[in-house]
Amino acid sequence: MVIRRDAGGRQFNYSEFLGAAAGAGISTTYRDRADQTFSNASETYVEQIAIDALGNELKEFWPDIHRIVFTRIARKLHGQSDAANNV
Repeated sequence: MVIRRDAGGRQFNYSEFLGAAAGAGISTTYRDRADQTFSNASETYVEQIAIDALGNELKEFWPDIHRIVFTRIARKLHGQSDAANNV
């Protein structure tokens, strides 16, 4: 993931990856002793990165999704067809 710097350039998002790693490490301490493994911590880390990436994509594209989906639903509720409205 790349973020924009204050000066306008781009940089790797260290805080995202280091924060997710710290969270995964901390959450591992709340598991049973037998489950406190590197494998479990790495799974948690990957899951967190994936969830964050999905959340970022939803934030980016939600206005378009909302407009397309809910406009069609509203038209169907009011008895209008999508083809008649060129959607």
